[in-house]
Amino acid sequence: MAPSISISNPLTTSVPGDASKWVGEISWSSAAGSDIRQASKSLDLESLASLLRDATRRKTRRKSSSSANGNGHLLRPGSAPNPLSVLWSPPRGTQTARSERLMTWAKNGKAKSIERQLKSWLQESNARSPISAHELLILLELLTDHGPRLSSELYLQIWITCLAGTARIAAQLQDQRTLQLEADELALIAGELPWRAGLFFRNVTGAKTLMQRGRNELRRQLLEFTDTDGTPCAALVARLPHWSACLLRSTQSAATYRERLWNHESSDRFRYLIAVMATLATADGNLAFCARDPHTLDVLQQGIRLAGLEKKSDSSRLVRRLKRHRKDPARGRKQIRSPRIPAVQSDWARLAILRSQWAIDADQVAITHHETHPKLHLACLGHSIISGDWKLQIRLQGRTLHGDQDWSCVCWNSDGDVDYMELQATYGDAVRVDRQIMLSRKQHFLILADSVQGPTGQRLKYTSRLPLVPDTECSSDTDTRECQLRTAGARVRVFPLGLPQDRLYSADGELTANGEVLELSHTGQHGLYAPLVLNWNPDQRMARPTWRPLTTTQSRQILGPADTAAYRIQLDSQQWLLYRRIQASQQLQTVLGLHTGHETVIAEISRRGQIKPLLQVES
Repeated sequence: MAPSISISNPLTTSVPGDASKWVGEISWSSAAGSDIRQASKSLDLESLASLLRDATRRKTRRKSSSSANGNGHLLRPGSAPNPLSVLWSPPRGTQTARSERLMTWAKNGKAKSIERQLKSWLQESNARSPISAHELLILLELLTDHGPRLSSELYLQIWITCLAGTARIAAQLQDQRTLQLEADELALIAGELPWRAGLFFRNVTGAKTLMQRGRNELRRQLLEFTDTDGTPCAALVARLPHWSACLLRSTQSAATYRERLWNHESSDRFRYLIAVMATLATADGNLAFCARDPHTLDVLQQGIRLAGLEKKSDSSRLVRRLKRHRKDPARGRKQIRSPRIPAVQSDWARLAILRSQWAIDADQVAITHHETHPKLHLACLGHSIISGDWKLQIRLQGRTLHGDQDWSCVCWNSDGDVDYMELQATYGDAVRVDRQIMLSRKQHFLILADSVQGPTGQRLKYTSRLPLVPDTECSSDTDTRECQLRTAGARVRVFPLGLPQDRLYSADGELTANGEVLELSHTGQHGLYAPLVLNWNPDQRMARPTWRPLTTTQSRQILGPADTAAYRIQLDSQQWLLYRRIQASQQLQTVLGLHTGHETVIAEISRRGQIKPLLQVES
């Protein structure tokens, strides 16, 4: 006698081709009508398949005439794939030719061909490895979208296969090894599949509990992996489109089946998350740190719809313009006027997004700092040019020092002029590194600087490496130490202010670029300051640069570069001052007539020599 089949009683064997051997053993819940129970008991496959199709049709509200973006269909025959189905996240090692074939047939198959193909696919799957969670989700969508076009026997065969596979995976979720999965993979297996299957198998014993388990997991992940303002944790950013797609598909399923997925707290968090994701978008339609994917903007657009963001919100308008720009590069470039600053920073998430404006050609810097080396992504006028680990090597008296496992944010400022972030880490027992990132909101330049403070009298050697995006062209000026970086959409000039401008003068360091890495090296005695100015202002592409160190005094005594560093840089008529106090001191210091007790000052210098601070950081 075949065992009873339910969510809480998984099968230990594969489902045979003859569905009649199993339908009589299904354990139905109280939600199942007497007609379903009778058809199952009497092994009336035609009636049972018809009743199950009708039950699914009544529970859902899918409209065949609706647009692809709003009706909830993830697998629609004869049309472009919904981006949420494209971004299904199979567990590592389970994305096979078998699952790819299933996805292709489910999207494009015709009634006769898909019947034959699915029968063959089921036989192959039963003879080989078990059906994965990824494949079960595809089959559930296929049953919902293609169910009326399948024969009753095949419909029930897939129906029972999904029920048995879901029960098997639900039992496996108790295994602690699932915790080793990536966040998006765990969201799919422990959250989306139980939620989706619980909705579909509502008439089966245990489905309600399974649905609740999936809902709890999705809520837990949303609240656990995001800050209260929706900022996702840094470790999640690289897989953000895939993880968020699990949440979006589950939200769509909730609307389709008229079930509530999010409570008040998680609903607000979901909306905040989508808004933050929009600020990570660049002109090429991708998110900072994420792999290129043509469906990313579609996912964002779906997210804005499902999260209920207003059409006039900054995030909604930005995504719409990005989509128009992707179709026609001449469109969508108009800046969005908004009083809100498009910058985000979270100490908890260890993520910051510095962004100049709500526009597709905005300047953007994204930073994560949850690992040994911070990751930095720079987009100039919307085009990426730097992306990856911002590596740092510190040698003290010839000995390589190892840094903390992560960096802490010790200063954050965002106003109408600049976004500024300062990170701090300890190398060895006695070396402190303060890493500065300042993005101008209007003048298209970025300052990246490291301040290194070590033991008195000991020699420091510093090397910083910034990873360039593929196909970056690099060149160095023959007379000065300026470097230039070029990609298809960006051209950046790099000025190493801590090195002499003229190559005729020797330097205790070097700036080099080889197409893959921009590397800066410096040496110093117990302290050094290594600033880079990156400029991509279109009006200053041909401007002749001038930079030089400035004299800093304290109590009428000239300070050395290991104690305090100050530089002046000029491009055309614009001039800036960079000042950094490396060694702690309570006394005022003077540079260019500016008396300051601040640790950092970054300022504009007017034509009359007046200093107008853009940023002042207290000691």
